[in-house]
Amino acid sequence: MSEWKKGFLSDMVTDPITYGIVQPGDFRKDGVPLIRGKDYMQGWTGEGDLFRVDPGLHEKYKRSKVTKGDILLSIAGYVGETAVVPEWIEEANITQTSARIRCNEGILLGKYLFYFLQSNEGKEITKRFSKGSAQSGLNLADIGKFEIPVPPLPEQRKIAEILSGIDDLIKKKERQIESLENLEVSVLDFLANQEIKKGTDLVSLGEVVSPNRKITYGIVQAGPNIKGGIPYIRVTDMSEEKLDVNKMLRTSPEIAKKFSRSEVQEGDIVVALRGIIGVTHLIDEQTSGANLTQGTALLSRSEKFSPLYLNTILRSQFCKQQFSLLSKGSTIVEITLSSLATLRIPLPSISTQERIAKSVSSIRCQINASKKSLLSIKSMKSAVSIDLLSGRKRVGV
Repeated sequence: MSEWKKGFLSDMVTDPITYGIVQPGDFRKDGVPLIRGKDYMQGWTGEGDLFRVDPGLHEKYKRSKVTKGDILLSIAGYVGETAVVPEWIEEANITQTSARIRCNEGILLGKYLFYFLQSNEGKEITKRFSKGSAQSGLNLADIGKFEIPVPPLPEQRKIAEILSGIDDLIKKKERQIESLENLEVSVLDFLANQEIKKGTDLVSLGEVVSPNRKITYGIVQAGPNIKGGIPYIRVTDMSEEKLDVNKMLRTSPEIAKKFSRSEVQEGDIVVALRGIIGVTHLIDEQTSGANLTQGTALLSRSEKFSPLYLNTILRSQFCKQQFSLLSKGSTIVEITLSSLATLRIPLPSISTQERIAKSVSSIRCQINASKKSLLSIKSMKSAVSIDLLSGRKRVGV
């Protein structure tokens, strides 16, 4: 980077950095698209999803008109989130929570700036200029003071091309994961409905669990986190892709002993009773011996079902609809143990259960492999970004 010049962002734009409309008013079907932070922070969806404002109001705020290629920077709320206005937006406006940056492409390429602002150095600059404790924000004048490293234009272009190519790989992998997840749902629902149409017995959860270990919730007051104590599974732990004992809070052996009824064993199923109601996890060797909280319930293993099948079938639409119907509450929505015990599942022979579970789990294995690959690509992008945007590695042009 020693060979790269640095410049203030205010000196490398063709139009003043500005925010947009303060009060958008009512939605106008025939209006001008208005870009809000949520429209770009999670990835662009399409023009049909954008809010629309009165054309007259748009003209009143003509200073903040945006078009394809402009850079957007969130200046309130999630400060520092950034995006490039996509090709399909010919003309739109923004809200007061975003700043428009229109680069002088003869000095600074918008796409290069976008990637720089996403980099660690870019985020540090944004953080340094952010103001406020409860809710941070950025002033337009301060954005102009951002000091940006400026490689020669051909190098900027090449850096943007390389990082854009990695972004394309990420999007492709994300689409693959989405397709596999849709396939998993379709296959599971097809197999579940097939069993129901065949007249397979529908049996309640209360009937299939071990008679010696009834459906129960866990520890009411776990006390302070104790190093080396007994791990216990909370609803927040259930939101992870896989239960991780190392991330769990721990209670004392004395408290855990009082709730020995909710100690989980390998092959048991844990169900979330609150928040993410109906989310399940199969207990493996690593999590065996942990306990539960009031927000999670134990479905003990029995000879009537294959553990993998029960964990799988509970994710079907047939069961999800029952979870929804059985959940009660206004402030806190939850499903009671007695209601959970009435939830019915198709219970074919063990061999059929294993066949169904195997069919669905094979797709799940592909999903997990794709997610692992996605993490690798994102990690690669992070490393490449550091090298290229710091000038540590120069690109050939």
